[in-house]
Amino acid sequence: MNQKYWWSLGLLAFALALLLFGIIRAIDPASGEPTACIQRDDRDRINVLTREAIDQAFRDQVAHLFTVWLKDPAPEPKRAMAGMANSISAYQRARANAEAWRPAECK
Repeated sequence: MNQKYWWSLGLLAFALALLLFGIIRAIDPASGEPTACIQRDDRDRINVLTREAIDQAFRDQVAHLFTVWLKDPAPEPKRAMAGMANSISAYQRARANAEAWRPAECK
């Protein structure tokens, strides 16, 4: 796999880890209640960066799948088609999780 593909996966993993860290930090494990807050500017920036990372990782994955397709002599390249279905599903779930992230705002 090429370096750009791994860079995109790394960027996506970092964005998701950042999102997960924010969620974990905002929940008190003992009570399950939010305890931490985040500034609006930080929250908005994290949301933008997360969406950008998800979009870029999806673009890179589609490009990678197309190269797989180009190398497959079959009329219907099953690996690329399955990979595309998996990629679309992951993209939609990642976007939905990013949209659902609503940490408490510091006043």
